[in-house]
Amino acid sequence: MIRDLGDGLILRAGTPGDGDALVAWGREAFREPDGSEDSEILPWIRDLVEGEHPTFRPEYWRIVEEPGTGRIVSALCLIPQTWAYRAIEIPVGRVEIVATLPEFRRRGLIGVLMDEIHALSADMGHLMQVIEGIPWFYRRFGYEMAVPLHGNRRLPRGDVPALKDGEEERFGFRPAADTDLPLLTDLFAEAADRYLITCRRDLEAWRLELGGRSEGGAGLRVIEVIERGGVAVGFVVSWPAGERTSRYVMGAELVEGVSWGEVGPALFRHMAATSPEKVSAISLQLGDEHPLYDAMWHLLGDGFRPYAWYARVPDVTGFLRRVAPVLEWRLAESAFDGHTGEVKISWFDGGVRLLLERGLISVEEWAPTSHEDGDLGFPGMTFLSLLFGRRSLRELREAHPDCVAYAQAAMPLADALFPKWPSWVYGID
Repeated sequence: MIRDLGDGLILRAGTPGDGDALVAWGREAFREPDGSEDSEILPWIRDLVEGEHPTFRPEYWRIVEEPGTGRIVSALCLIPQTWAYRAIEIPVGRVEIVATLPEFRRRGLIGVLMDEIHALSADMGHLMQVIEGIPWFYRRFGYEMAVPLHGNRRLPRGDVPALKDGEEERFGFRPAADTDLPLLTDLFAEAADRYLITCRRDLEAWRLELGGRSEGGAGLRVIEVIERGGVAVGFVVSWPAGERTSRYVMGAELVEGVSWGEVGPALFRHMAATSPEKVSAISLQLGDEHPLYDAMWHLLGDGFRPYAWYARVPDVTGFLRRVAPVLEWRLAESAFDGHTGEVKISWFDGGVRLLLERGLISVEEWAPTSHEDGDLGFPGMTFLSLLFGRRSLRELREAHPDCVAYAQAAMPLADALFPKWPSWVYGID
């Protein structure tokens, strides 16, 4: 595909031979204010173009090029993956590495690229698109900050508990190997039961983490197996410290019957011992809730306010139909077990009608005829924060005065259908 954009620019898909040109683009587009390069982005770009990624292909880049010079001036890419809404799998397109060279900005090039990547994502059957991104910007393209991202508990290095005199470390840590792939896959899948939104990871996704990343790249992780007496009892995923002053733990799980109260101090000591001197803290980015937080709250204290994934759901009605079994399960577990009724949800320029028949749910397109039509109203795409459990209905109404309830009886029913629920998304880079 090649499309003439005028002004000496064309739009095209990526090719396997674009590695050097995309790295050159990334070097300039992501240059730091002090003139230095973003050293983590460049290896990630190279890996996506030339590596053996389990879901990505070079043609999933969308590129604006200046054909007279062969220079790439704007680009982004789509990384397919599967997320889950409880047990319901959701095909997702992750949009990433979005930038334009400084001298070509404010020409609407990102908008053109986003339209193209959304069309590609739709062709691939994705029900939503997501991106980690800078504040505000992606709302311009139909996104809402709707899924919790990272979460955080922080332990200063000086507060890491030391071994007592005569005490020996009971847990060891070793690099994960291919033979550990089933352990990583199984423990990760079991942990998903704690959360509303997760990202599925099969053996090939874990294999990418073990050996498919370039040194120094943004996608590079340190994956270690936790052992007790030579027997694997869990795993931990962390970022190499690099130039950072915190050591980030991105994932950690244990087999059943092993206590975080015992493993936690050993994990902290290991992170401190394997980090450069400049690292002043261990940062746990394990979502808003994790068993390690519960076991170590006396050390960790309160968490930092988490960031959020931007999410775009082009067909909310279709998405609700997909996850209706989860909504029915929630009703059955609530005071509305077997309920019959309806809820009309408006986002003012559109909406949806949920029909409940003895606890079973059907979903219909519905359009309000005035701003006061319907039972519940949500400005913009703020409804996604309710759908994805990031905010309760009460929290949304407090944050947005134009988030309204025209039918008071709809509020407790909405609480049952869409309760606040923790999520933890370790996405595929």
